[in-house]
Amino acid sequence: QDLAGVFCSFGGGCAQGDIRLSPYGGRSEGRVEVCYNNEWGTVCRDYFGSQDASVACRHLGYYSYYDYGVFSYGAGSIWMDNLGCSGSEQSLFDCPGTLGSSNCNHYDDIAVRCYSRDLSSCINGQIRLWSAYNTTRSNEGVLQICKGGQWYSSCRYGNCYTAKTACKQLGYEGLAYYKTNAGYYYGYYYLNDRYYYSCSSS
Repeated sequence: QDLAGVFCSFGGGCAQGDIRLSPYGGRSEGRVEVCYNNEWGTVCRDYFGSQDASVACRHLGYYSYYDYGVFSYGAGSIWMDNLGCSGSEQSLFDCPGTLGSSNCNHYDDIAVRCYSRDLSSCINGQIRLWSAYNTTRSNEGVLQICKGGQWYSSCRYGNCYTAKTACKQLGYEGLAYYKTNAGYYYGYYYLNDRYYYSCSSS
């Protein structure tokens, strides 16, 4: 069937203190944009470090940061420069720095990759499919295994048999498809398993 899809441009109004990610890849990564004077603008990378990235991700509702750097160039105003967060702030607007002006160019626009955390208890050997985002699709996500009472994300599926086995253990009829770069699609998790699981048959 011919289905209609819509891709909207960023812009429009915003509320002072808002923050968003202009998507670069997955939904939890992208160029940091903040709202000042009812207008979206970017953040300069000058003096931007791990503490600033941690606050940016927490401001966005994630647990902390996975990575930061210059991934893409923005347009319009550059609202923040010379940030110096201590790491305890809840918002980038609480951090010392220059607000409302900058001597940077857009090739200095900072971006972050954020990750989530789940402190819910689990029983060793349990598995689940996890996503950092609210979704009603419980049949897809990052494969996670409970070890030592904590959830860990599997680094990647060894082959399609591994994914099929996981689906059957979860009570599904079978496997539709599997992804090896699941963090890109479903978000990054704060604990990753160093083991690679590989099943020889379904």
